[in-house]
Amino acid sequence: FLSIPIYRKLGIVIYRLHTSLTTSQQIRLCNFLPQALSTESSATTVFPNPTNRSFSVSINAEDETMYSISVHDAFGSVLSTKDLGVLQPGYHEESFNLMQSGMYYVKVFNSNGKIEMHRVIAK
Repeated sequence: FLSIPIYRKLGIVIYRLHTSLTTSQQIRLCNFLPQALSTESSATTVFPNPTNRSFSVSINAEDETMYSISVHDAFGSVLSTKDLGVLQPGYHEESFNLMQSGMYYVKVFNSNGKIEMHRVIAK
């Protein structure tokens, strides 16, 4: 199979495979992602995880900041994006639905340049 680099961070290169993989193969493939890519923190939470295809993203906004959330499949393709606009300080929650079982990534962006990424498993 062929592969191309899709992400570089801290000298680590992650490759996207050009082949048809089953969901379980995708999960095994993505389990090698380094912890450096996951920035689990108290600012955002994804729950429940694993999920039965519906999940929520909770954001604890520390100051008045613009936020957006994107959901990606295991290969990095954007499946959904929500622009939340400017959020006031406090807790905010957004819900998402996934069409298929598999592994997904949720990225939370804010206008201060902070990006957080969470891995989500849909059964």
